[in-house]
Amino acid sequence: MKVRRYRQPVSVVLFICLSIITLVTIGLYTYFNTSVSNATLKGFEAGNIMDDSVMSNKSTLNTSQIQSFLKSKVNCNSTGNGFINQISITKDGKRGWKKYGSKTYWWNIAGKGSGRHFVCMADDKFNGQSAAKIIYDASRDYNINPQVLIVLLEKEQSLVTDGFPNDNQYITATGFACFDDGKPCVSGYAGFKSQVRKAAALFHEVLSGGWTNYPVGKNYIQYNPSTSCGGSWVNIKNLATSALYRYTPYQPNKAALNAGYGTTYCGAYGNRNFYNLFTEWFGSTKYTTVGAIGQKYSKLGREAGTLGAIKTNEKCTLVGGGCYQLFQNGSIYWTQSTGANMVKGGLVVSGGH
Repeated sequence: MKVRRYRQPVSVVLFICLSIITLVTIGLYTYFNTSVSNATLKGFEAGNIMDDSVMSNKSTLNTSQIQSFLKSKVNCNSTGNGFINQISITKDGKRGWKKYGSKTYWWNIAGKGSGRHFVCMADDKFNGQSAAKIIYDASRDYNINPQVLIVLLEKEQSLVTDGFPNDNQYITATGFACFDDGKPCVSGYAGFKSQVRKAAALFHEVLSGGWTNYPVGKNYIQYNPSTSCGGSWVNIKNLATSALYRYTPYQPNKAALNAGYGTTYCGAYGNRNFYNLFTEWFGSTKYTTVGAIGQKYSKLGREAGTLGAIKTNEKCTLVGGGCYQLFQNGSIYWTQSTGANMVKGGLVVSGGH
């Protein structure tokens, strides 16, 4: 486990009307997370990062499922491997602070004495609401997949896996309309709930045919904020991918793709990291997982249903391009011709059915 002594604010670039677009450096991501499995960028397409049906599938997780997922990703009783002893605790014992340069950062503290620990995002409250409830409400109100919002919170501020997030991470939770030079966020955009909802609203706007600076079709997209790093023409195939570029207006170059979760010269990592995290946590960004297979699993009752808990992410290795996903008590397979079907007890590992 890597111990984080101080989280630098994540870089954010402002390009669009009242919105800020974030460029995330993966060096921060790998340093600040306690565990990162090997990334796979198989299937990454600069012009088709995510299907519209995946981004707009608001039914993938309910509030309790979001909460369970958030709790599964972090130690919510963390002391930061002793970091809690390096910060100053207020008299009520519920808030801790430490100054870095001219800025003071605050942490939420729970417990007493040797049981004192940081409060993770999954256990925190934001004006009485849990992070799970805020994510769920935003997903329903704006018809956005809650998995997309969960990944965005991790991509921008590592809030899903961070055992001791500070106030700045919540203020700039999704990097929306917040600057990276110490200036305050645009008025009305700061704070966890606002950040989540503004991000969901932006994705919804583009999916609904609203304005985007990277419309479907050919667009020149840079590899890095520096024009000297170059770029290439990308044929954006759908609105979800357009929305991701409106949010983060760079594509990973070949070296950044080869680096997995690592850094490289002239690299940009926001959309690469989004793809990495989503596929690692939820499966394919294309239609079948969160579309046909995910919907079938939901109809079967998810964890409480006949198939039980998820065992693996979707694998698209069936003959003819079919996909399958394994669960505790069986599997669901999908092909273009048959749609999604359940196999109870047996596990689909080859062939077209």
